[in-house]
Amino acid sequence: MALIITIIAGIVFALLGLKKTFYPMWALLFNVLLAIYVAVMLTPTVLEKIETLSSFGNYSGVLCLGSIALVVFVVAQLLTFRFLTAVYCVSFPVILNNIGAGILGFMTGFAISNFVIFLISVTPILENPSLKKLSSDAEALGGVNSYVVSTCNVINEMSLQYREKAPAKAVEYIIEHRNRPAQAPALVDPDISEPNE
Repeated sequence: MALIITIIAGIVFALLGLKKTFYPMWALLFNVLLAIYVAVMLTPTVLEKIETLSSFGNYSGVLCLGSIALVVFVVAQLLTFRFLTAVYCVSFPVILNNIGAGILGFMTGFAISNFVIFLISVTPILENPSLKKLSSDAEALGGVNSYVVSTCNVINEMSLQYREKAPAKAVEYIIEHRNRPAQAPALVDPDISEPNE
């Protein structure tokens, strides 16, 4: 089921890519990969450092992951549009502009849909009895997790701070974090004693 969804999303984005050219689709793909990488790599640190997120319980990981990815993507896309794609017009051969943009569009849709399925898989929503059929295909969800790790490895290899197993460890941490119970942040110190009269 997950593979069918990712292929359909890839085809939709490939059709979008055919309407655009190679250069903007390359920029879009890079921004999507960057957003996924930053979100996956930063989420474990944010979850450990910001204790108030634990009040969201099993949804804290997905809220953190989705928020970081969205912010990074929007900022990167705005900067790319403002300083690259709207300023410079790079022309490629017609076949590369059409077929290459379609391939980049497919890759973009595939990456986005795998990340969205990964977001859904790290929530307790799949434990709902009506959605058990979707979550019973553990092999498909494992494939989605490996695609997210592969996506992060692409950017990890390009970065100047390459760490071989870091994306896989981050994904494992996010999946394990899903099973932690909700903890309400302590707003009042329970050791406050009554004032002397």
